[in-house]
Parts: sequence; structure tokens; C-alpha cells
Amino acid sequence: MLADGIFGFEPAVSHAELYRALDAGWQVWGCSSMGAIRAWELRDEGMRGHGWVYDQFAAHNDFTDDEMALLHLPAHPWDALSEPLVNLRHALLQRGESLGIGRAAQRRLLAWLQGLWFGERTNVLTLDLLVGPLQVSSRAALALLNHLERRRVKNLDLQDLLMRRPWRQAAPRRRGR
Repeated sequence: MLADGIFGFEPAVSHAELYRALDAGWQVWGCSSMGAIRAWELRDEGMRGHGWVYDQFAAHNDFTDDEMALLHLPAHPWDALSEPLVNLRHALLQRGESLGIGRAAQRRLLAWLQGLWFGERTNVLTLDLLVGPLQVSSRAALALLNHLERRRVKNLDLQDLLMRRPWRQAAPRRRGR
């Protein structure tokens, strides 16, 4: 199973490593972040994807790898300095309209943030954009960010995969079948 990984400081899990596991007959599952990326890239080779993040690759033409990325401190405690866009996308879907953040405002917010380097996508900036140009109430914007903080989809996907354990029911698939 592959859920997350580091890139930039260390090499990411390579396709070659995953090919070797698939060729050996292993079930290889990916979710959440780097796992969802690799599962989508290798879906025709036998790697399996799980979760909401993985499903977004098929659901959105504009969904890119950098939506999973976050900037963090380069050493322990690895504190996050930015927020992965995929977490915000999920929070907007779950709570946006009920908080009075209309679909047009959601699309504008996502478009603004998509145009930035992932390290610039902070919750402070999101709050500023919501309350400023998008004219969302500060109460609604803070409620959205609070929801995001408590229910990050990358974490939810991993928890769901570990709870469901789909590898117990799935038959092994070899690469190239």
C-alpha cells in the first residue's frame, strides 16, 4: 500500500519500484496522495486506487498532481506550511453550499488557488480570498476551514482503506493484463 510520500527532498516512489511489485504478483493499492497519483498513473498496469482523492483524477479534467502537495518543514516535526488543494476541494463539496458559499464562488476560489504554486496555498490566503473578493462572511469562511482542519480527505481516504482492507477480497492482478 502506498499512501503518501516526500518529493523535492527525497526521490518519490518510482514507477519501476511499483512495476517490480506488480510483476511479482503483489496487490499494490494507492490512496490519499502520492498513492492516489501512482495508482491513477498505473491503473492499466494492475495497481489499484482507493478513495475520494483517487476518484478525482477521473472526475475532473483539471485535477493535477500538485493538488495533493503541501509545503512543510524539512525536518521533524514536519509541520505543514500550506494546505493541499484537494483537501479544500473536498471541504467545499461537503460544506460549501450549506455555509452559503455558492458554486460560482467555489469555482473562482479553486481557479485562483490552482494558478498558484502549491506552497502558496495557505489557509490564511484562502480565508483572505473568501472574505475579500468573494464576499463570504468571515463566520462561514472560518467554519469551512474548521471543517477542513477536522476532516482532511487525504487522511479520511487512508483511514477508510485501512478499515475496509479491500486486498482481502481482491484477486491479484498482474501487470499488463
